[in-house]
Amino acid sequence: MGSTARLSKLAELRAKTDRELAKVIDMQLERALHLARHPDNDPDSLKRSRVQAEDICAEALRLLTQVENPHSREQLETELNAVRQRLKAPADAGRRRWASAYC
Repeated sequence: MGSTARLSKLAELRAKTDRELAKVIDMQLERALHLARHPDNDPDSLKRSRVQAEDICAEALRLLTQVENPHSREQLETELNAVRQRLKAPADAGRRRWASAYC
């Protein structure tokens, strides 16, 4: 195999790895968003869910530095910021909005 073919194969493998890493990060951020929206009224369960979501965000941030595709990285950063914003919101903000809509 010539050096050009080898470099081409390496670039192809890197692109595939990049796509797979982006998928893994995306799936984890979806999980974090689900945890951040935890509807359970149990305070201990809510706290555990939020801690798990924060841990996922920290890991996603670490892994984002490895994503070479700028478009993928930008999309994932947007998703990460959305999860972070949700985590900053008071735990019962969603329930309050629904309650006020029906009052």
